[in-house]
Amino acid sequence: MDEKILLDQFRQMDKDGNGTLSKREIRHCMKLSGFNEAFLTQLHPCFRSLFLKKKHTQQEFIKTFDLDGDGEITLEEYEKVLNIVPKEEKEAAVWRSVFNDMDKDHSGKICVSEVVSLLSEMGYDIQTTELNEWMNRNKINKDVGMDYQQFLNFMRRN
Repeated sequence: MDEKILLDQFRQMDKDGNGTLSKREIRHCMKLSGFNEAFLTQLHPCFRSLFLKKKHTQQEFIKTFDLDGDGEITLEEYEKVLNIVPKEEKEAAVWRSVFNDMDKDHSGKICVSEVVSLLSEMGYDIQTTELNEWMNRNKINKDVGMDYQQFLNFMRRN
């Protein structure tokens, strides 16, 4: 099932929009669903099986998703159980791979010219002067190069 659909389902259940599902919101969602087939077919299989168990359904739902045991389900807990990787983490993994490819000597640092060259190849409009200015503002020694976190910060800024 598409991650967007799963996240939309969470947001629909989160009536007050605070990023957590309370017992009350879960109970309300279950009551509204009436356990009807139309609603169930739209749910992730994990939800479907929980909703079909009429006895202790709410407790089972909370037990499954409430990883810290506080009685509420946060978006983070929901994502972990459904193995949804947040966009920011996916993005960081991609940039980690790019960084590792550029770090030919495995020093944990990449030089300005390597960054500019690769980003140009990837279609980014970046000038050496722009990168140098950013490094100066962030007190990064151009002769030493930038580490992964500095590179990631630069990419997120752009």
